[in-house]
Amino acid sequence: ATPDESVELMIPAQELPAAAQLKITLAVDGTDYSATLTTGQLAKFEGSVRCTVYLSIKPKGLAVESVTLKAWTDVTTPLGPSFD
Repeated sequence: ATPDESVELMIPAQELPAAAQLKITLAVDGTDYSATLTTGQLAKFEGSVRCTVYLSIKPKGLAVESVTLKAWTDVTTPLGPSFD
């Protein structure tokens, strides 16, 4: 399947405490599915870096498939700088 990257959330730059966990919940057809990211998967949010979390829906909840980080590039578009 093709990944759907249409859901975006802006989070301020910050380093997460060692024991921090980020819970992600999605409602699909009236049912809530959740996954938890640990600092082992994502330790901090950095300015000028796009963090993408790839999830898959499983019968018992969401599964974190991968986390990718991509630095902001200096590309000029009619709308201003953006990710490549």
